[in-house]
Amino acid sequence: MAIATKSDYLEFRDVATNSNKFWRIELYGTYFEVTFGRIGTNGQTQVKRFGDTYAASDAYTKLVRSKRAKGYVDVGGKAAPTAPTAPTAKPITKAKPKPKAPAKPEMTTQELIDSFAETLKQLK
Repeated sequence: MAIATKSDYLEFRDVATNSNKFWRIELYGTYFEVTFGRIGTNGQTQVKRFGDTYAASDAYTKLVRSKRAKGYVDVGGKAAPTAPTAPTAKPITKAKPKPKAPAKPEMTTQELIDSFAETLKQLK
């Protein structure tokens, strides 16, 4: 097994959206492995290979920068704490649905009165 030349462990937590994710990347010369998932699980791992170490290192740096821009924070490779923390990113607010127009009645009030009166006449 190769030894990683560089690694980062980031987490994203947002209590408002119940988001509790980890993201780990390890650079091994011409390739890197990314493992991600919900904190407390093994997650899933993907491998990305490159033609040379420069390309792999450059892609590694861009991915880490992108994750931090999305609100992931560096935990320093330590095991994730189990208790949720305060949100680290601004919660996403959902747009309120527009109120629906009231249903159009099948009959106007006057038509309903007239129909009722007609029914009463027939019963007499």
